[in-house]
Amino acid sequence: MARKKLVKYFLALLLCLIFGSTAWGAEIEEDGRMLRVATGHYTIQYDLDRGSWDLRDNSNQLILKNAFAGMVLLSPNDREKLVTSLDAEKITWEKKAGINQFGESVDIYVNCLISDLATITTVFRVHPERRFLIIFLITSVP
Repeated sequence: MARKKLVKYFLALLLCLIFGSTAWGAEIEEDGRMLRVATGHYTIQYDLDRGSWDLRDNSNQLILKNAFAGMVLLSPNDREKLVTSLDAEKITWEKKAGINQFGESVDIYVNCLISDLATITTVFRVHPERRFLIIFLITSVP
């Protein structure tokens, strides 16, 4: 019985070593408060302190600079309030691997808490074998 348990832990450790920071061919690392997601086609660098990100192609040419997420909130009296990831009080991230209609992917969720007004989550859906990525927002308001 103990041997089966040991084999299970060994296999789990082996998988962690093999796939460690590489999820489905995407290199994902956090250096300080800078999140870097790289494939053979592009690199995303997300500044977790500022709430903005840059996108570069495989020749390191800057494609997008200081991009950020935002939305306009409407109050009950129709007042508009612009909130952006630049306003975030706290920024966290997580990754989830999956498979969809384009093949293997990894989703990077960057969650930006904007006081008690809202949370804006920018999702970078990375398909390492493809020359594109999909970016979408998930928002929640109290």
